[in-house]
Amino acid sequence: AELVKVQQNALVSRDANKIKIVVDSTASIPFDLARQNNIEIIPLHIKFGHADLLDGLDITAAESMKREKEGRLAPSSSPPTEEEFIGIYTRLYEAGAQEIISIHLSEKISDTVAIARKAASFIKDFKVTVIDSGSYGPGVALLAFAAAASISAETPIEVILQELAELRKNISEILVLNEP
Repeated sequence: AELVKVQQNALVSRDANKIKIVVDSTASIPFDLARQNNIEIIPLHIKFGHADLLDGLDITAAESMKREKEGRLAPSSSPPTEEEFIGIYTRLYEAGAQEIISIHLSEKISDTVAIARKAASFIKDFKVTVIDSGSYGPGVALLAFAAAASISAETPIEVILQELAELRKNISEILVLNEP
């Protein structure tokens, strides 16, 4: 527990860095910890019948599990829309971001990466790099915190992207979402 506290404290960035991180809500990063580390969370859509809820905003994971256990309609999820991605990228740019690293759920299990890439292709005033985590929630969070630590240490963006590519390979081997 002490090591986790040290790592969390090391990740906290006190400056207004020009590189921002976006993750999808499968990362399950608490909002206060995300905010401390300049990580923006874009929610996936959780659908219960006709209800379209935003993960982490309109419904929590616990509430979703409770609904399932009560025998209500099983939920399905869908990625954020292109417009939602463009909206979050633009808002970050207007708040001072010059580059965005957008890390998401594996494209083998969701269309989130493909939609984020399509949205990024419309961005002309600043650079958005979309990264397929090759994994799911914990892998997304690990990549995001690694990027946050590197940004806090003022590591150049090119080096951060190389570090994330290496870390992604290791995560993929551990979580076994890639084909052999």
